[in-house]
Amino acid sequence: MNVKKNPGALNAAAFALSLAGGYVMCGTTVAGAASFVDISLCGALPLPLAAAVFTGAAVRSIVRRTVGRLIVKHAAMLLVVILKMFFEDRNDPRSCAAFTALGTFISGTAVSAVVGELMYKLPFYLVYAGVSALTAYCISALLTGIQTSRAVDLRGISGLYHALVYTVFAASLCTAAVTAVNAGVVLGAAATLTAAYFYGAGGGVTIGSLTACGAFLSSVSCGLSVVLLPAAGLAAGYLRRRRSVSAAGAFTAICLASQSVMGVSPGSGEAMLDIIAGAGLFLAVSPFFSDRWIISPASADTGLRELMTVRSGFLADSLSSVRDESERI
Repeated sequence: MNVKKNPGALNAAAFALSLAGGYVMCGTTVAGAASFVDISLCGALPLPLAAAVFTGAAVRSIVRRTVGRLIVKHAAMLLVVILKMFFEDRNDPRSCAAFTALGTFISGTAVSAVVGELMYKLPFYLVYAGVSALTAYCISALLTGIQTSRAVDLRGISGLYHALVYTVFAASLCTAAVTAVNAGVVLGAAATLTAAYFYGAGGGVTIGSLTACGAFLSSVSCGLSVVLLPAAGLAAGYLRRRRSVSAAGAFTAICLASQSVMGVSPGSGEAMLDIIAGAGLFLAVSPFFSDRWIISPASADTGLRELMTVRSGFLADSLSSVRDESERI
């Protein structure tokens, strides 16, 4: 209701988040190559928000003096924005993926041709454009689903979309140099603990595994620091719906023990600070979390069982009433 009463505030918040997303994701890497998340965001969002993502990325490149090094990404986002200007009425997931693939491939081949490395880099930009388009498709499909159901639907193919987007964003955030801590590990630890606390061991293992996968995509050292995060999510899942402080303490202790088992390295202290920060973020967010934000297969099954129980009870009461009336007659 608040969103419906204040559409201007919602649009302003979406524009600010898109601007910040372009700024943060510009300059990040995935598997040793420049991250494509900002290009995918630009392709998946509507025209005004796509322009905001491009502006945020351009501002960071200008500030960091990396415009020349990231010229392919900027050209790709610019082409995506231009395509969206001409085809503004087509904002479905397939169109978003097509715009992203076309803009990325054209910019990559053009820059490669200028520097004389077209034949060498053509296969790379084919794969790069395909992965960018797939991510844009998933982001667009997720946003469409959230606008329709007003919740994050993890059932069926939508769960696969969320897993892919989460992994790619976690990998990119692990290399985003915006804070003193590793943003990807902090958010991943908080998400793992939240999933374990509200959805049990299965949720903790799932999100922990996806976080570890994203960390390994960013770098081997970052991945090794959270390689046992699924085990911590599994253990924290057995404290489901208990005191949030107990769950956070057990989760942090297990991560500390796993670091001790794997051996102390120069990055161990930083990794533990990231885990502690993630646990603190969970403690701050958990009081405001609502199950209505997430539609999971488990919750859907529970709702079906409750519905069947109600119907069975109604049928039993009806038969009992008929029998009593028949005895009276």
